[in-house]
Amino acid sequence: MILTDLEATILGVILEGILYGAYVVLFILYLALQHRYNRGFGGSVILAQMLLFGLCTVSMCLSMPMAYFYRRDTWCGVASKLNFGIIVIFTITDSLAQMILLYRCWMVWGRRWVVVAVPGFLVLMALGGGIAALGLFAAADPVNYSLEGAHQAYLCTTAAYSISFVANALITSLIVIKIFLASREVCPDLGSNLHQSLRVITAMLIESGLLMFAFQLVLVVLFSMQHIAISFIAFPITQICGITTALLNIRVVVGSTYGETTEKIPSLRFAHSGEAAAQTTGPSTSAAEAQSRNINTEPDGGLNNERVMDIAA
Repeated sequence: MILTDLEATILGVILEGILYGAYVVLFILYLALQHRYNRGFGGSVILAQMLLFGLCTVSMCLSMPMAYFYRRDTWCGVASKLNFGIIVIFTITDSLAQMILLYRCWMVWGRRWVVVAVPGFLVLMALGGGIAALGLFAAADPVNYSLEGAHQAYLCTTAAYSISFVANALITSLIVIKIFLASREVCPDLGSNLHQSLRVITAMLIESGLLMFAFQLVLVVLFSMQHIAISFIAFPITQICGITTALLNIRVVVGSTYGETTEKIPSLRFAHSGEAAAQTTGPSTSAAEAQSRNINTEPDGGLNNERVMDIAA
């Protein structure tokens, strides 16, 4: 059975509503954990997450009437304006989510700017391409625009989505590689330890933004093909951006993320080393253990204040 454009749009809005409900639960949980661990609500990361939630809420509010007006030919202009607003929100949401993931990548690689220079530049390029595409859409007639104008807008949008996907692929790969290298240093027998392997895989899936990466891949492929199923993905992907970053920030708040630098790995091994324990007194050993459990104590209301996962225990 082949879906029509209207059916794909309605199914996409329904899926977006389900994902928005899940995002509401995660966002409330995130705020509760922030309050429980006394992280405060003034950090840049939590403010970005609040902005993401607000944008996702507005997107959900626009999607429902857009699906209704889309069914009425006489209201085609209204549906086009609502759809334009949804595209604007997605452009901002995608860039903001990419920046949060980029910030996470910067943190796990020891705040090395050279590592995030290329993906950061691609994120800015994608944002610029998205703004240019929005300008082409806004300048066109919402009902009877020319084929040339439609083709230009299509090419610009395809380029913006593709660049954003490449940036996300780089960020995801860098985070996955860093988590893998850090886990191998802390636990050399990782392959034979099922429990630790599952923890590493979970960290890779959540902290690297693989969920957002998968949806972006489907979006780029369907949009480049101009497939009818694009409406089924285009609506919920905005919520995916919020869910991906919310899951990451929840792990950061509860201290389940990996450390930022490989230099912190030796302190983990030092705390569990029998040789070191024999050479140190009780108080110094306790200090080493405390250091291994909570190395970075810089307050930033967000990703800076995190603890290293104790995977060597």
